[in-house]
Amino acid sequence: NKEVRACTGWAYSQTVKNNFPRSVGVWGVVRDHGRWDKQALKVALVSLESVLQVTAKAWASALVTLCDKPVLVVTKASGAKAHLVNGTYYAAHGTNFGEPPIFHNQEFPDSWLYVAQDRRWWISSRKRMEERSASGWAYTDPIDAGVLPALCTGWMVTLGGGR
Repeated sequence: NKEVRACTGWAYSQTVKNNFPRSVGVWGVVRDHGRWDKQALKVALVSLESVLQVTAKAWASALVTLCDKPVLVVTKASGAKAHLVNGTYYAAHGTNFGEPPIFHNQEFPDSWLYVAQDRRWWISSRKRMEERSASGWAYTDPIDAGVLPALCTGWMVTLGGGR
């Protein structure tokens, strides 16, 4: 159908007038290779404040965990940039309560572990950490608020020439 072919993105609704997305019953959701499935999504209208409160509570809980175990040890990275990834990371001072913590590598001063704008833990330079840039030497899958790096599996590590 012409309407479906014109859609780009991951989900679409039928054409609506003066309705919020929560009033739409069935959505088209991309499955794979551009094919679409019809699914009954639940779309809720919530306040930004409530979302921020949930996120802040999750990170606050993570920071309490860090009080007991404030050191992360990263091992087993290999490749030309492994020395930038492996090491002992300490929770950096100045982490705001309710926000993701930042960790600093003690062996390599320009190596930081932080949550970037793409909701992934990244190991990268101080400049990229300050920008919360999704670029560096290693990263995780996207995380939910409050998930510390020690709980992440499947890290991706650069093998060489790239950033």
